[in-house]
Amino acid sequence: MLNILDLSSNNLMGDIPSSLAAGQNLLELTLSNNNLNGLIPNNVMGLSTLVVLNLNGNAFSGSLPWEVVHMINLEELDVSENRLSSDLPSTLGNCVKMRDLQFHGNVFEGEIPTS
Repeated sequence: MLNILDLSSNNLMGDIPSSLAAGQNLLELTLSNNNLNGLIPNNVMGLSTLVVLNLNGNAFSGSLPWEVVHMINLEELDVSENRLSSDLPSTLGNCVKMRDLQFHGNVFEGEIPTS
């Protein structure tokens, strides 16, 4: 059973494949410092087993999906240094185990959700 997938600092390009979310037992997913782009897939944000999700240093755009609410075990979320925009989802405040949020280097706006 795969628990940790770290593909950081490669030259991966394009979108995150939807099939990546098929690894329902993943605890850590790190795709940082690649050339990934497009939207962050909703099904990746719906992986309830993830404790760490690191997508920093790519070119993801659009908003942070509201499906982050399903990430009940998430402790670390790093989406810094992308091209994300819009308001932060209000559901982010429901991630009660969260201890490390990294959002710098994007163009988020609006209010910071409370927990």
